[in-house]
Amino acid sequence: MRGLGFHQSHCFFVDAVDASGGLVVAWSPGVDASVFFHSNFCICTKINENGLSYVVVSVYISCNIATRDEQLSQLRDLCNSIQLAYVVIGDFNTTLHESEKDGGNAWNAVQSFSLRDFILDLGLHDPGFQGDQFTWTNRRMGDACIRERLDRALCSQIWITQFPETLVKHFTDQGLDHRAILLSDQPYRRHCRPLFRFDARWADNPEVRAMVDYVWKEEIQGTPMFQLWERLKKLRHLLYDWSRAGTTNSLRNIRTLQAEIDQIKLIHPVDWEAVRPLETELNRQWEAEEIYWQQKSRVNWLKKGDQNTSYFHTVTRTRRKKNFVAGLLNDSGDWITDEAGKASLANSFYQHLFTSENRVGNMNDRVANLPIARSVSPEMNAALTATVQPCDVRRTVFAMGSIKAPGSDGFTGKFFKAFWDIVGESVINAVCSFFSTSKILRSFNHTWLTLIPKVDAVENMRQLRPISLCQFIYKVITKIMAERLAELLPNIVSEGQNAFIKERQIVDNVLLGHELMHYLKIKNQGKKGYMALKVDMEKAYDRVE
Repeated sequence: MRGLGFHQSHCFFVDAVDASGGLVVAWSPGVDASVFFHSNFCICTKINENGLSYVVVSVYISCNIATRDEQLSQLRDLCNSIQLAYVVIGDFNTTLHESEKDGGNAWNAVQSFSLRDFILDLGLHDPGFQGDQFTWTNRRMGDACIRERLDRALCSQIWITQFPETLVKHFTDQGLDHRAILLSDQPYRRHCRPLFRFDARWADNPEVRAMVDYVWKEEIQGTPMFQLWERLKKLRHLLYDWSRAGTTNSLRNIRTLQAEIDQIKLIHPVDWEAVRPLETELNRQWEAEEIYWQQKSRVNWLKKGDQNTSYFHTVTRTRRKKNFVAGLLNDSGDWITDEAGKASLANSFYQHLFTSENRVGNMNDRVANLPIARSVSPEMNAALTATVQPCDVRRTVFAMGSIKAPGSDGFTGKFFKAFWDIVGESVINAVCSFFSTSKILRSFNHTWLTLIPKVDAVENMRQLRPISLCQFIYKVITKIMAERLAELLPNIVSEGQNAFIKERQIVDNVLLGHELMHYLKIKNQGKKGYMALKVDMEKAYDRVE
C-alpha cells in the first residue's frame, strides 16, 4: 500500500485464508475514517465528512452457494444494526439477472435468490453505473469467453436521500479479470434555467385562481386557438414570477409552523387555542408536500394516505437516476460524457433514422395505384366526421391524467380540471375550431422529445426510446380522434394485427409465435424444412425501409 501512497496508519487489512484473498481498506490523509467491524469477508468503515456521517461496507462474498448464503445472512444482521446511511460495495460473486451474464452455461436463477432476498429485506437500491455492464471476464477467446457483472454497490434508502446523485463508474479491465469500480456522489450536472411546470399544489390556491380569473377576463382578438394560447402564455409568466417568491414552498412552511408550535408548547400552560389552527395548517402543508412529490414521482396507482412523502421522494430520486444518461459510446467505441458530445450523437443518430434512403421514386404514387378495396363505408365516414360537441371535449379532458408529464407550455391536466369553470369555454372553442377548420396553431403543435432508457445501463442510442411530451390541448384533440378511430379499426384492420386494437390482445400473437418456434424445434421428419427470420425494422414509423 505504500507504493500507492497510503501510510499504514490509514489502512486496515484482513489476512488471506488459504486460497481466499484478503481484504484491505485504505483512506487518504485528512479523511476521518474508522473501522468498527470486520470479518473474513467484510470491513465496515465509518466516515465523517462535512458534518455528515456514513458507513461503507466493503465485501468479498464467496462463490460457494452455501457459504454465500451464510455470509449474506450475517451481513443482513449487521446492516440492520446500522443507523446511519450506508453502502455495501464489492465483489458479490453472483449476478441478479440473466442480462448480467454473457457466455458459458445458461444463467441459473437459483444462485441469485440469496442476494435478491438480501436486497429486498434491507430495501437497498442499485444506483446504476457508467461504462461497460460486465465487471468480470474469464479472459478467454470465442465461445469460451464468459462475462458477468459480479461487482456492484447497493445503497440504503437513507444513503439515496443523503446522496441523491450517487453513481458507480466501471473502469477498464486492461490486464485484469475484474474492472475497478468507483462510487461517486458528484457526477456532471448540467446547469440550465428550470422549465415552468404547473404545480399540483396550486390547484387549491386562491391567489392562483385570482390570477387565472384576471387573465381570462382580458379581451383578446383572434381565433379561438390564438386566444387560448395567448392567455396560457400570459398566465405562465405570471405564475412563474409568483412561484419564485417561495410562498408555495410547503417544506419551508412546514418547518416554520413546526417551530411556531414548538415555541408555544414551551410555555405552560399550553395555549391550545393557538396551537390548533397551526396544527390544521401544518396538516394542510404536509398534504401539499405529499402532492408535490407524488407529481414528481409519476406514481398514479397509490392514493394519498398518511404522509407518503418519503416514498414519493425515493421514487422520484430513483426514476431520475435511472433516466440519467451519464455517457454514450460513439461509432469508434469511445465513451462520450460531455453534454455537447452526447447531444451530437443523438442528433446524428435520429437524423439518419428519420431520413429516407429510398431511391426508387415516390412511394405514395406507387401505393395509390394498388388495387386496394374500400374498407370505410359511408356510415363509418359519417361517424368519423361527425361534429364534435362541447360535452365530448369536457368528457375527454376529465378522462385524461391530471399529473402526466406536460408539454412545452408546462400546463398539466390538473390545471384545466381545477379551473374548468373559468377556462372550460376557451378550451371547448379551441378544440372545436380545429375539427371545423382542420387547422391547429403551430404553438400547440410544439413537442418536447425525451429519451427513456430501455435497459438499466445505457451504452448507445439504440438503447433509448424517444417519447413525445405533447401539450394538453394537442392531447385532447388526438384523444377525441383516437376514440372515434378505435370503434372502426376492428372492421378495417385484419385479424392478424392484434396490438392496439380494441377487444384484441397482443398475447395471442405471442402464443402463436411460441407454437411456431416449438414446431420448428421438434420437426425432424420430411424432406422440406422451414426457417424463421427475425427482422428488426429500425425505420418503421411513417415509412418502412
